[in-house]
Amino acid sequence: MRYSDVDGTMHRMTYSHRVESSFIISRDELPDLDDAHYAEKIGQLGNELAEGKTKIFFKKLDETLESAGRVIDGAGKSLEEQFLEALSSVEVEFDSEGRPQPPTIIANPAMADKLQKAAQRVQTDPALRRRVEEIMTRKYLEWRDREADRKLVD
Repeated sequence: MRYSDVDGTMHRMTYSHRVESSFIISRDELPDLDDAHYAEKIGQLGNELAEGKTKIFFKKLDETLESAGRVIDGAGKSLEEQFLEALSSVEVEFDSEGRPQPPTIIANPAMADKLQKAAQRVQTDPALRRRVEEIMTRKYLEWRDREADRKLVD
């Protein structure tokens, strides 16, 4: 299977990453193996498989973003600066009333709290807030231009 990226470059889908998991039921467990115990074992198996697939997904995402030059070098920058740089680099959609539909940020749990606090500081610091407003104004104009250039099908 093949796919193309936004630049039109063709890529081949590979499924070389294998995710495995297993569970063992000992002989001692057999007499007490009821539906609830079995469902718990299957649930654990499913969680392990999902975790493996998630790791592969994010590894591939990292590789793709790196090759596309969409990685922000945070060296020497505050988290707030990195946040503003990231906001500046993504496409933002707006609703029919012109209200921004902010992008979704996916972060590991250890980073999520730090990002939330940085976002709060961006909202409360007047200088950072002004920069957000400048970015969002630019994003609105970009969105408006994209919408004006769209060709609607009959």
